[in-house]
Amino acid sequence: MSDELFAAFKAAMVGRTCRVRRREGDWAFAFGDDCGLTTGASWRLVGPERLAVADGDDGQLFGRTTPVDVERDANAILARLAVASVAIKPITCDLHVSFDTGVTLDVINTSSGYEAWQAYFVSETGPMTLVAQGGGGLFASLA
Repeated sequence: MSDELFAAFKAAMVGRTCRVRRREGDWAFAFGDDCGLTTGASWRLVGPERLAVADGDDGQLFGRTTPVDVERDANAILARLAVASVAIKPITCDLHVSFDTGVTLDVINTSSGYEAWQAYFVSETGPMTLVAQGGGGLFASLA
């Protein structure tokens, strides 16, 4: 990915708040109306001192009387937090979105074949789509 494209993606994300929604087969993260990402890959929210919640926790009991509701818990953690920085790990295309309190959203590419995540945002050239490809490649296109 070019430095200019990454700068546009980062600029579109920084300062925005996030809402998480569980969909059939994947998760959607909305950063306003014109910016977001979807993933069927593993993801987690890491707080300053511990792993707070992960997609694999959804519906688990973990000794509780009611199952974990990851959508509810993630939205409670992210409420009113603003994106402070964005990073994409070279080779794997793992996505790291850091919020202003030290909470980080990690989307982890766990496949050499399947796409890990898709992001959409608006840049100066128009709507853009980024796709983290299996094996760690990153594809970008005008939406």
